[in-house]
Amino acid sequence: MLGRPTPGLRSGARRVRVVACAACVLALIGCAGEGFGVGEDARKGGSLTLALDRPPGSLDPALATGPQARLLAWQAYIAPLTLRRASGQEGTEVVPGLARRLPAISDGGLTWRLELRPGLRYSDGSPLRASDLVHSLRRVRALDSPGKRLFAGVDSVEADDRRGRVTYRLRARDSAFAQVLASTYAAPVPARVPLSDQGERPPPGIGPYRLARAGGQLVLVRRRGFRLPEVPGANVDRIAVSVEPDPERRARRTIAGDLDATVGPLPAQRLPDVRSRYAERYDESAGLSTTMFALSSRSAPVDDVRVRQAVNFAVDSEAFGRVLDGRLAPGCTVLPPKVSGYREPDPCPYGDPAEPGDLRQAATLLREADAEGARVTVGGGPGALDRAVVRSFATLLRKLGLRARVVRPGVPAQATLLHLRPVVPDPHAYLRALRRLDPQLARAARRVRADPDPERAAEDWATLDADLVERARVVPLGYDEDSTLLSARIDSANCFRAHPVFGADLSSICLE
Repeated sequence: MLGRPTPGLRSGARRVRVVACAACVLALIGCAGEGFGVGEDARKGGSLTLALDRPPGSLDPALATGPQARLLAWQAYIAPLTLRRASGQEGTEVVPGLARRLPAISDGGLTWRLELRPGLRYSDGSPLRASDLVHSLRRVRALDSPGKRLFAGVDSVEADDRRGRVTYRLRARDSAFAQVLASTYAAPVPARVPLSDQGERPPPGIGPYRLARAGGQLVLVRRRGFRLPEVPGANVDRIAVSVEPDPERRARRTIAGDLDATVGPLPAQRLPDVRSRYAERYDESAGLSTTMFALSSRSAPVDDVRVRQAVNFAVDSEAFGRVLDGRLAPGCTVLPPKVSGYREPDPCPYGDPAEPGDLRQAATLLREADAEGARVTVGGGPGALDRAVVRSFATLLRKLGLRARVVRPGVPAQATLLHLRPVVPDPHAYLRALRRLDPQLARAARRVRADPDPERAAEDWATLDADLVERARVVPLGYDEDSTLLSARIDSANCFRAHPVFGADLSSICLE
């Protein structure tokens, strides 16, 4: 049975859903196998088809950014460091990837030296060289990649091919740089790969799979000789990737066995049936995405903390979860449960997020602030779901007696819908997105990021998070969930792992 981790609610709080299980749309193409995996009941071999909810975009590791692209790129492009192949918070732990061990850090945290494992080869058979890592960083910068910001603090990088050593020198101490070196943006490709987008013909990489195209279709092909101590090999020989944007069609075909797995949200009306009848094959896991409204305190009435508190008391996270098609685990923090610095509030300052809002307390605070009838603007992104959430939030404010008006996407608003999902599980990335709410927050976050003591830094991140919530600078709605549905052909009891950063770990899936 596939398990679902606790979404970080207060002890005793009612869970939205307790158990759910793995989900991905894969159509069975072949069944030939090679027995079972060493040390585990994982059958090797066979062919599957994976259905995504949307196209992945470029699969060049320097550019692969969206959830679909990163899901695939993580299987073919291992970086010098990597994240442990595990579910829950354990999956955010940085471990050696292509490197022999974790970096040697010196010079007050400014110099990071890596030694690569000897004998590693790309999927095309060419040898890995230390200078390939220099080339890969050059590509990230030359292509103006979204990952470029992650390396902004790198002053220089040097490689010694003979010794297999790479040295990064930073401009300032950065405790999160290990996470950067574990991202797919840091994964090497051969030095001959051009400084241009190679997404249509993904370059050679090092990982459990190699990416290829066959007859115009994207496929992941298992590398049978792949061996890394911290990265398990793949089980399925071949995964053909398709795109099916219609969630009802994806769910129906997977349940019927036409497909073997689907990654992406399912129709809200199907969720009760899927959760009850196919619990052993369906997984909902709160990942790294937090959904909230940011409240600007630059103008009335939101400059009054009592108004901001009133809004927090009034929010019903479950109601907003329904607007988001049931893909929200209620919570009351900025940092999601699987990120360093998360601390489960006990109790949440504005009530149990899994229970209806306290409209009476909210109305009392508004009266005390003399804010009844005040004008408030609400904004968010252009997507249909975002617009639905924004409209629902404006309706809630009107119930409280505020004159809420929805503004066009991109127009500054006093209450702005945000989905925070950084590419690395770094607390600073979440709080940096809120820096305009409080300049002091930005300065404090920079100081914590430079702290070399991880335990002390985690406590400081938790303090900053709690301060944001208690001063009602934000209205947390909860943590977005990644969902995967498997067909009956998949051995879901032994062969599925949901990773908190990359989603369904395709290398873990195997046939019955």
